Amino acid sequence: MANIKVLNIREVAHFFDGLEHVLEDEIWTVGMQEGIDISLEEVIERAPEYKGDLKKSIEGPVELTKDGAVAYAGAHAPYSEYVEYPTRPHFVPASIIGEWAQDHGFGYTGLVVTGKAIPFMRKSEGESLMDVGERMRDEAISGMVNVLREYID
Repeated sequence: MANIKVLNIREVAHFFDGLEHVLEDEIWTVGMQEGIDISLEEVIERAPEYKGDLKKSIEGPVELTKDGAVAYAGAHAPYSEYVEYPTRPHFVPASIIGEWAQDHGFGYTGLVVTGKAIPFMRKSEGESLMDVGERMRDEAISGMVNVLREYID
């Protein structure tokens, strides 16, 4: 059930004067960010953890543009792409993987890795990045609607 508040003409005019500011500052940025953050919580939970660098690199800042708002969601660790997607077997030098190899009993050395995917942005290997974007878009819209409801109620 919706609350109905009857406004006089001055209240209505005052409400609309500030509406553009509300749309830009509150609904776009705050609401969209809340929605993106909900999606990213799931992504962070799925991300594998060695020292936490991959999880710490996952973010989705929302920026206002002349056409609206854009969220740049993703992982910024340099190896994140190789975790998300499978790769052909390849040699990884000790300078990159040596510390991990040593911590896992191989000694400080380079390794040939098979590159099995561990999806974290996607819910499974079968999910596309388009699906991820649609899911995050839906969460962003939900967040924006929640902020808008605060102004309506």
